[in-house]
Parts: sequence; C-alpha cells; structure tokens
Amino acid sequence: MFNILGFTEATRFLVVSAHPDDEILACRSTLVHALDADVKVPVFFLGEGVSARIPCDVYGSKQGREETLHRQAEAKYSPGILGVLV
Repeated sequence: MFNILGFTEATRFLVVSAHPDDEILACRSTLVHALDADVKVPVFFLGEGVSARIPCDVYGSKQGREETLHRQAEAKYSPGILGVLV
C-alpha cells in the first residue's frame, strides 16, 4: 500500500480510546497506514464500554460482570486482527 501519511518504523504512535471499538471507528484508515509501515500501534482504553450502556443497578450484577469480561476479551482479540497492540 502507498504510504501517503509518511509513516516509518521510527514513527511513534499511541491511540487513546474512550472504550473498545472507538479506535477502529475513529481512525481505522490511519491505523492501517501505520501498520503497513511497520509502526507499532499500542491502544489504551479508558473504559470497558459496558457501564455506559447498561443501568447502574445491572452493572454490579452477574450479568454486568459477564458483559464486562466479554467486552474485555473482545477488546484484546479484535485489534489483533489488524495487528494493533492492546
């Protein structure tokens, strides 16, 4: 792929994302260009993405914990498809 953004192996990169999947939705194309240039791309998630979608009384429940664990597993697996470090 043509390296239109001029990334090199010396390029430093860090993605800070509110919660899992925002990094892909917000900057997928930039990530792909960076990865094509062999840039290491670590991602830092500020939250798990579950607490914003479910009621407070459910968050501490078994269902809430299970959803959080599921979301964390997805967050570790999904970026790896592109080669992003989590």
